[in-house]
Amino acid sequence: MKFETIKSPYWDDAPVYIVGGGPSLRGFDFSRLKGKGHVVGVNRAMFDCPCECGVSVDHQFITNFSNSLYDFGCNHTLYLAVGEAPRLPHVSSAMYLRTVYASGLSLDPEFLHKGSTSGYAALGIALLKRARMIILLGYDYSTDGPVHHYHSDYPWYNKASDQSWGRWSLKYGPAACDCLSLGVKVLNASPNSVLPYFKKITLEEALDVASLSAVDQD
Repeated sequence: MKFETIKSPYWDDAPVYIVGGGPSLRGFDFSRLKGKGHVVGVNRAMFDCPCECGVSVDHQFITNFSNSLYDFGCNHTLYLAVGEAPRLPHVSSAMYLRTVYASGLSLDPEFLHKGSTSGYAALGIALLKRARMIILLGYDYSTDGPVHHYHSDYPWYNKASDQSWGRWSLKYGPAACDCLSLGVKVLNASPNSVLPYFKKITLEEALDVASLSAVDQD
């Protein structure tokens, strides 16, 4: 397996929208993101968004969607951060990234810091791509009753209560500190998100690119 390095073209010229899979995006018209900036799809969301980049660290997702991922990677940038995982199907159109276990976000383009979820990896990639403003969508890290994603394409997640949302969300504390110290503005357009580290805005505010720069980060 050949590992790649995060490099140009960089994303410092426009807002970066990272689209997760949280239930707050049920019914959302993803086409509204077109032309708003750099759009990154996390796992299943990459197939629904007008995105230029997809990200996954999820072994089950990669196994079950390997053919779709190959097709996606032929026309978009696809980052898979799974380390040495010989049992996974190899997606030849993907760019594989090295990962290390460390707190916060990596500043070394050779490595991503593992944070347990694909959404965390996508945030790390955006930082290494020199994003200055990042907007998180579908970063709920919680369920809506029995519903754990905006779609129903993950039958292996049949018990939302089994998911370790709270433990995963704690990883974002040091990551938020890194973004703040670097002057990277991160806004969370996930109204029911349990992540306390980023200023929350509405989806409508997130789509109003002209006003985003006026939003102060707590």
